[in-house]
Amino acid sequence: MLSRPVLIVLLEAGDIDYRTVGTHRRITASSLSEYTGKDDQRRREAADEFAQLGQGMRMIQ
Repeated sequence: MLSRPVLIVLLEAGDIDYRTVGTHRRITASSLSEYTGKDDQRRREAADEFAQLGQGMRMIQ
């Protein structure tokens, strides 16, 4: 779940596609799904990197 201000930042940064109708922003379900998929992948990669670092430092056995 995202707060409204965080969502607005993501929209304005171009991370999630949207269109404007009047003063309202419209986000398609496919754009939101694409963003969540990319975000999940980024999180998995970061977790894998931390695990590798931990193994290299003998923190994780």
